[in-house]
Amino acid sequence: ARNPSERYEDVDSFAADLLRWRLHRPVMARNSGRWFHFTRWLRRHRAPAVAIVLVVLSLVGGLAGALWQADRAEQAAATARASEEQADQARLAAELSGERADQINAFLLDLFRARIPELPPDELPTTRQLLDQGLAQARDPETGSPELRADLLMTLTEILAARIQLNEVIVLLDEIEQMGVLESAPDLALDHAVLRADTLRFRKDFDQADRAHEAAIQLFNVLAPGDIRRLEMKRNQGRIQMMREQWDRATAILEDAMQEARQREDGQRLVLALSGDLANVAGRTGRLDDALLWFESILEMKTELGHSPNSISTTLVNMGGIEKSLLRYDLATAHYNNVLAQLAPFTDVPRPVRATAFRGLADIAMARGNFQVALDWNEKASEEWRLIMGLSERSDDFYFDYYRSGILAAQGQAEEALTAIDRALAHMRNSEEVQPYRVELTEARRQLYACRLGQYPDPSSVELLDVSAESELDALSAARLQSQALCALRDPSRNVDSSLLPESVIEYAVANSGDVTEVARLELLRAELMANEGRVASDDWIDRAARRLEEAGVSEQHPLWREIDRLRRLPRP
Repeated sequence: ARNPSERYEDVDSFAADLLRWRLHRPVMARNSGRWFHFTRWLRRHRAPAVAIVLVVLSLVGGLAGALWQADRAEQAAATARASEEQADQARLAAELSGERADQINAFLLDLFRARIPELPPDELPTTRQLLDQGLAQARDPETGSPELRADLLMTLTEILAARIQLNEVIVLLDEIEQMGVLESAPDLALDHAVLRADTLRFRKDFDQADRAHEAAIQLFNVLAPGDIRRLEMKRNQGRIQMMREQWDRATAILEDAMQEARQREDGQRLVLALSGDLANVAGRTGRLDDALLWFESILEMKTELGHSPNSISTTLVNMGGIEKSLLRYDLATAHYNNVLAQLAPFTDVPRPVRATAFRGLADIAMARGNFQVALDWNEKASEEWRLIMGLSERSDDFYFDYYRSGILAAQGQAEEALTAIDRALAHMRNSEEVQPYRVELTEARRQLYACRLGQYPDPSSVELLDVSAESELDALSAARLQSQALCALRDPSRNVDSSLLPESVIEYAVANSGDVTEVARLELLRAELMANEGRVASDDWIDRAARRLEEAGVSEQHPLWREIDRLRRLPRP
């Protein structure tokens, strides 16, 4: 020690302390506390110390066990009390829900029993008359409390929504909101938010629909975060972006919803729907291989879940369509044939998916130059549609002649193709269901057939389309450009050059037509335009078309092979 007064007084004191240390006793040189004295005692008396420690531990363990058991018992009692409260709340909610359902059922039954003054007693009321009577009763304060009347109005509003009376639905939703009961009725508030969002989406009021879906999602976050309808609202938000062609935002929203849906036990149906949406986005943005991967995933899920043959066939026909667009005809044929095998036991029921498979097989046969096979498949597809639509004859709709004209034109029978497409156009112009865009597309195709027969439009009436690099192509503009170029080329009075058919039209056909002969036909048309200018580069386009037809297995009897021979014999500069 630094301080002399804290050192041993002499050698004997030091020796005595050493002896104490050897005997495991406390030493004088250390001012130790009780714990140090206790540990020294344990070292001198190991056997009794161990026994004492075991007794103490058993007592402590017993006490801890007793306390733990008591705590568990208290927790169990608390849980039981909570469970009883929850059970009481659940019973009360079920009773209220049952009471609400009974009231709504009674209300709807009373509508049918009630007498409508302007209607004879033996005449059944129309749906509109029943709804008007119901709306009047739901608005009557004598019918019940504001909450009940809002509930009844909501039920009638949902019926109107199912009948696509969307403007009236919005008015009624506003009326329900103005009743001031939504804050005290969470279930009704959620139903109200969902119906408003869905209605605005169906009306294609995209800005309002987007805000309504966001408001519905926030309401679910507060009132029912675990309700799967919250994710359905998010999915619909993504679908709104798809309709607006905001593909990046749509993808981000759908993938976020997919991540959540995959973590839910009840999320399989939603995962399936979201996969279809993401496949659609991939297809619409030209990522066909990505779309195919999504459909393969969908097919696997549907198979595991035991979906119906019709559901599985819908996915197969989508996969066939993608493979056809990618000009992989053997794979497309396999998918279409799989559809027919899936639906073979159900030949007594006409199905759109089977008609689509027939049509796909017709397209492939036409592209490969098997024209009679293509006509046979077209007959089958048209017959299936006739049964679906309840028509007397296949020719009663534009479908049959529209597609038949394409096969006849590819076969080189331009006159028969023109007759068929004129019949199709007559049906289309008289139908309210056919969109004007589809009619214009068909008219552009008709002009193409007419020019092949030497029926050229008056040059003074022809307004050349804009073919600048900034122009955005669609099916109609591409068809018009093709018609414009061919008609100009076949008309001896016209001076033509290759600018009439830019390469972008061919690129568009490669990405969208699904018909290798359509692409080759455009390549040969451009080759002839370039040859007309005296450009040697036309041979490159002829070679491209020939390779394309050969790789796709197009029949040597296809008229395009004769066209290739004709163009190769043209004089070169």
